[in-house]
Amino acid sequence: MNDERRTYNRFEIPLEVTFNVSKGDADYSGFTKNFSRSGLCLESSDAAPVSGDVIDLNIKHPNDDTYVSAVGDVVWQRKDDEKCLMGIRLLVMDREAKTDILNHAYDNWLAAMRS
Repeated sequence: MNDERRTYNRFEIPLEVTFNVSKGDADYSGFTKNFSRSGLCLESSDAAPVSGDVIDLNIKHPNDDTYVSAVGDVVWQRKDDEKCLMGIRLLVMDREAKTDILNHAYDNWLAAMRS
């Protein structure tokens, strides 16, 4: 039996991210490990929000130096001595920016498959 529960494919794409727990004062940084239509995996060495936290994200657009705002909730978290991985479900994000990121990630995936 297939244990894969994801509805959408995830594409490996490292994007810079700054984030904070909603209504929190501290800003943290990290990068995406992968990205999909519904969420992303975020890696950070400076913060460890816990499952259920709502976080405000600023994700670097892959095609320029702008950042895209998004809101997500932490659905899982794994922490060790060096880093924290978090599964983030996207709640709010500009549709065009999300499409741009997914198209960029898909193009990279396709190029890797062809080589």
